Amino acid sequence: MSEQPAAERAGGSLPAPCDNFYLASNPTPVRDAITNYRRAFDENPRSFLDDNMFAREEDMLWRSVRAEAAEYVGGQASEVALTSNTTMGLALTYNGLFTA
Repeated sequence: MSEQPAAERAGGSLPAPCDNFYLASNPTPVRDAITNYRRAFDENPRSFLDDNMFAREEDMLWRSVRAEAAEYVGGQASEVALTSNTTMGLALTYNGLFTA
């Protein structure tokens, strides 16, 4: 195994190795929200999509989530990408770092 950080092996010079993923369970409120979200989709996919994906722009849940997250980190909603989990988010970030 190489002692050289992954970023340097890939030709970059990041200050920290990016070859480890952070794994953690979701907090209870998040797990509950995911369960409710999935249950609503399973019960009536068409209604669920109409209400959550194709509704009026201001009523779309994912837009308000992005806006709240952006406010929390001091950014813009257009700078926030929602992913299904931390692993996917980190993989997309790392891929962007090495291909940019």
